[in-house]
Amino acid sequence: MKTIALISILAFPILTVNAQETMWEGTHRLVSSTAGIDSFNPTKSRTFCQLTENDGQLTGLITAFGENVHDISQHPEKLKGTIRKQIIEWKSRGSLEDAQNRKRQCETIFRGVRDGDTIVGYFEQTWDEKGKAPVTYRGILELSRKEKD
Repeated sequence: MKTIALISILAFPILTVNAQETMWEGTHRLVSSTAGIDSFNPTKSRTFCQLTENDGQLTGLITAFGENVHDISQHPEKLKGTIRKQIIEWKSRGSLEDAQNRKRQCETIFRGVRDGDTIVGYFEQTWDEKGKAPVTYRGILELSRKEKD
């Protein structure tokens, strides 16, 4: 029993050292929509992302695409994905409620490349609202690692 306890004490710090949390900041731009060109704004918008990497697995938060936000707390979506060599992929999910209390759900798939302190790639985000056809937006994302304060 003492051996198991000693192994647990020694192994736990090693496991937590492998997880690395980083903050990212940048822009995204919507470039197309299944609802047509009049259904989105192609202007660059600010984006924030928090990633925790552990043995090639990613978890974290990203601010919702289609919105120009000021920090990670504004409409974050939980993400889960992988990074292998420089290839980074994740899936995130979120929801928003409008003024009439109608809830919309979204799922986003991101695929890109991490090169040092930069992540660049494209995303597809599908919104589902009860009683309406799903709408998929596509766009590009550029993020830079944010230095810790």
